[in-house]
Amino acid sequence: MSKWDDFVSEVERETFNRGPECTVKVFADGLDSDARTAVVNAMSNRKLTSSGIYRALRARVGDIAPSAHTINRHRRGDCKCGSDRGPA
Repeated sequence: MSKWDDFVSEVERETFNRGPECTVKVFADGLDSDARTAVVNAMSNRKLTSSGIYRALRARVGDIAPSAHTINRHRRGDCKCGSDRGPA
């Protein structure tokens, strides 16, 4: 038996589970159709920064806007929904 035989099990033990639900998805699901489409389009546009999207959302909806960090993580696909194209 190689000392690497149980490496996958070790990685699984060290891997953190993603949170209960993506904050960006929860936020987008609460928007009306026009607003959701606008947010999805902004998230998909790689010319727009996550910080800019956050500031624009914050100006429109206040404290319920997901943070720039959360938006960036969502756009990279590092959230629970694993989307890199906007809210799932």
